[in-house]
This record gives sequence, structure tokens and C-alpha cells, in this order.
Amino acid sequence: MTQRVLLVLLSAASLFAMDPDRGKQVLRDQGCLNCHNVRGEGSMKGPDLAARLVDHYTPAEMASLMWNHLPEMFSAIGKDQVARPQPSARDAEDMFAQLYAAHFVTPAGNQERGERAFEQRGCAACHTKGPGMPVENWKRIRDSFSLVQQMWNHASLMQESRDKRGVMFEKLSSRDLGDITAFVTKSAAKGNAPATLPETAQGEALYKKNCSACHPGIVNLQKRMRDRTPTEVASALWNHANSMQKVPLAGPNDMRSLVGYVWNLQFQETGDAAKGAKTFRDKKCVGCHQNMARGERVFTPYTMVTLWWQHGSLMQADMEKTKTRWPLLEADDVLNIVAYLNTKQ
Repeated sequence: MTQRVLLVLLSAASLFAMDPDRGKQVLRDQGCLNCHNVRGEGSMKGPDLAARLVDHYTPAEMASLMWNHLPEMFSAIGKDQVARPQPSARDAEDMFAQLYAAHFVTPAGNQERGERAFEQRGCAACHTKGPGMPVENWKRIRDSFSLVQQMWNHASLMQESRDKRGVMFEKLSSRDLGDITAFVTKSAAKGNAPATLPETAQGEALYKKNCSACHPGIVNLQKRMRDRTPTEVASALWNHANSMQKVPLAGPNDMRSLVGYVWNLQFQETGDAAKGAKTFRDKKCVGCHQNMARGERVFTPYTMVTLWWQHGSLMQADMEKTKTRWPLLEADDVLNIVAYLNTKQ
């Protein structure tokens, strides 16, 4: 079954359902693996795309890396006499999902480690040896998110039990959470896979209802969520359960929706149109695109990738004629240019 990662990107003010499995096929179809390697597949002539090339991997970072290396890639494509990639915006979205998954993947849970963690974290004291419901009767646990939801909804009872036994609250790492999930479900996933998340609109509503009183702004959460996996977000939420006002989550997918929304905050990056206008001038873009209509279509880092592959060779030829150096763009430059191009003249 195809595993999907849902990413919210406000640069297009839309929700994109991105498919990392399709992204791997796009890398094959577009010829990227003729030079690059991803998880053991492809060539080693160019950089390994599964390696951590930057600290914080975002769509704008991907676009920046592609733009800055276009001349080298055009040269390699010419030498190898292969077709130049022509990715669509959808292709770029799915490529990003594949490469993001390669960088920030949640390891599959291990049942044996999970059984040990279940004992060491004190879970077995109630659910194997004590009055708690035995693990074999847990019917609603499908994944780490549903496990955290059940723990969340029973947090007060768990605290009462700990108080009676005089034991401390045990925090769970994301690996603990994945391993315990594998143990209680007796069905560890094979290999590494990105977590599957639902649409995040419901998660936003849950956040506003249950979390916004204490967390009115999302800026700090955006920074704290950087490069975390969804399972790390879920474990962090549980680890702060004692200091939070715990409102029960009734819907079967509420925790998954809430985690999905919070995790997606890191991708809600917007640029500065005024800075974008300055970058557009400083990088000499205005020399060829001074009459470009702005605000008539939606630009995103993904559409920029598409345009650059479509027209990059022409831009390179024009720069060579005028002896202009290929301008380099940082991720913030990409976001700012996108914001500038999306403003109406």
C-alpha cells in the first residue's frame, strides 16, 4: 500500500497530499538516478540525495539546492547525452516527500525492544501484573498515534496508579513509542517508513479548541517542530501530559489529526515580498523578466523547480552571452521571490 505524507504548505495556501513512493518513481523516470543515489538505488556520480545536505530540509531548500546546481547538472546531462528532466509541480511535490522521508524517517518499531520498554517504563506493573487491562485485550491500538490517544485519555487514572505505588512519571522517546506500539500490536512494520497522517483541517480545529489557550501562537511551535518526525511529536506531547490540561480526545483519529497539524507547522513558511523584489533586482532576474506579470498565477517552490528545469538552459545561455555569473539563491531567497511573484502589480 502506498504510504503518504501530508504536508501543509502555505506558500500556495493549499493542502497537498504528497506521495513519497511516487516521488521515488519520479526520480527514476526523470533520470535523476543516472547521477544520484537514493537509499542504495542509482549512481554515485553525484551527491547522495538521501544524505543530510542541509540542517533543515524544506521545499524552499530543495528548490535552492536545485537552482544552485543547475549549471553543473546541465553540463553532466549534456556529456551523458540524456534527456533533460521536465518535472511537473506535482512531481516536485512528491520528490520532496521522498527526499524528506529519506532524511527524517521514523524507524520501524521492534517488538523485543518494545516488550523490554513496556516492562522498564512501568507499563507492565498495571497491564500485566496489576489491575489494568491486559495488552491482549487492547483492541483500538493501530499505530503510535492511537496508543498515545489511549494513554492521553487514561492519563488521570495512570497518575493515580503511579501515586499509589510511589513511582515517577516515565517519559517515552520516539523509539520507545514505536517499539511499544510494535509490541502491543504484535505487528512491527518492515523497514523504515514515513508515518501516514490524515488531513490536517480537523487537527487545526482540535488545536484551537484544546491547545490554543496555552499556546496562542504557532511561531514557537514551528521552530520546535523543525525536523521532527510525527512520532517524535506524539512522544513529546505525551511527555508533557502531566503539565497540560488533558481534554479527552473522543474521535478515533483525533490524536493523529492533532499530531499531523502540529507537525505540519514547520512547513508553513512564507516569504517577504519586499525582500523578494530586492532579490529579484539584485540577482539580475529583472534583466529578462522586467515585464513579467505578477499575481496572475500561484507560485510555490515547486512551480519554481518546474520553471527552472523548463527554462534554465535558456537562462544559462543568456547569462553566458552577457558574461553574467549564475546567481546563487538561499532558501529564504526562494521564499521571498515566491512571495514577490504572488503579489499583484
